[in-house]
Amino acid sequence: MKKIPLSRARDCLRKRVPLLGVALILYALYPGFSVSWAAEDEDGAQTVAPSARKKEPYRQSKLTRDEQEMKADQRSLLLTVGEQKTIDLDFAPPSDAEEKGRGILVGNPDLVLARTVRMGDQYQLLLIPKKAGDTKITMRDQFGTIQLVLNTKVTGSNLLRVAEEFKELLADIEGVQIRVVGQKVVIDGEILVPADYGRLLTVITDPSYTDLVLNLATVSPLGLQIIAKKIQEDVTGFAPNVTTRVVNGIIFLEGSVDNLEQRDRTAEVALLYIPELFPGPQLEKDPTVRRLAGRSLIKNFIRVNPAPPLGKDDRKLVRITVHFVELAKDYSR
Repeated sequence: MKKIPLSRARDCLRKRVPLLGVALILYALYPGFSVSWAAEDEDGAQTVAPSARKKEPYRQSKLTRDEQEMKADQRSLLLTVGEQKTIDLDFAPPSDAEEKGRGILVGNPDLVLARTVRMGDQYQLLLIPKKAGDTKITMRDQFGTIQLVLNTKVTGSNLLRVAEEFKELLADIEGVQIRVVGQKVVIDGEILVPADYGRLLTVITDPSYTDLVLNLATVSPLGLQIIAKKIQEDVTGFAPNVTTRVVNGIIFLEGSVDNLEQRDRTAEVALLYIPELFPGPQLEKDPTVRRLAGRSLIKNFIRVNPAPPLGKDDRKLVRITVHFVELAKDYSR
């Protein structure tokens, strides 16, 4: 930093040179030049005033751009150990990609072996999975531009084939959804008929599928509503005032009948519609869950109408039927 003493400034004023002009001349000769004024006190010592510095403009780094990766072809890829994958490329990789593997970057080389193969004018990417895991594969062209990004998942078994087998075995069951998520084949949805749920369990509990499947399927509440409707239709013939509804997974029998025999018969008919085994809730797998007292799937709230009270004139009556026949002797005919 260069300083201009106050005495020199006075000399400049004496020579009729504006002090501002001197500062401009010095700034033009020395870019980034800052001026501070030194004033002399009574003892001749100089005191320095605060200086004014020029601020450098803000400049963004050029190394933070990721436009190439954003513009590249982004794909998700599922591989299985022991099964190789070949991908056709619509661009030319670097000339030494086949020998030295340049232009191909594998995030975790222990999971996938990647090589380029040239068949005439066609280039292909050969992927050989080694073990299960997740990694990213980046492919560049001969100019160094990123053209392909593969978000790769390697599984120990062919989950896609297992999912197709499930779809074939469970094709007749409505409401089942089958998809591959991570290292599992997930079975989800709501099944209407409890018997169909039993068939699903028979398939997924097979030893060859046990470690590969995650069962999230449940019995649909609509299934109980259909059963309740069937019960009401069946008992209407002898108990027309009985109704049914589903509350929190339980079928309520409500209404009124004329005697206990009709009430008991209605309950027996309803029990025949309930299967012997019924799937439990998913909460049962929680070790901290508290089970409430056992509850039946059917609750009988049917009322029996009381008999009418006997009045003073209410007596047993005996009905006698009498037929009258009139006989006449008329010989004039």
